[in-house]
Amino acid sequence: AWALSAVLTTAGLRAFEDPLLGVTVSMAAAALAYAAVLLVVPAARAGSLSREAWAIKVGGGVVVALATWWRWLALADAPVGVVLALQLLSVPTVLAIVALRPQHERLTARTWWGSALVLGGVGLLVGVG
Repeated sequence: AWALSAVLTTAGLRAFEDPLLGVTVSMAAAALAYAAVLLVVPAARAGSLSREAWAIKVGGGVVVALATWWRWLALADAPVGVVLALQLLSVPTVLAIVALRPQHERLTARTWWGSALVLGGVGLLVGVG
């Protein structure tokens, strides 16, 4: 579904007059999909998470919700290719943050090349489209 995100977003922008309605529909669809998975997959015990883990998860959820909302607002005003290119800058940004952490995960040249290919592919789409 992630690969189709830009296509589905573009279709949603055409179908709804207000981008916030598109966010509402996409979030409701995601919630239904997650609910279906939760019904099938055995749940982990909620008590096994610390307060710090809960705070990180809730904080991350708020950030993702805001980013999703802002993405739809941006797509209402800017070309899809430009918004997608800006969104995918998160790939090298996250890699750089991970590389700068004291006890970081080892990032290989292959990982950095993959990041460069993601950005190059988006550049091609924006340039050609």
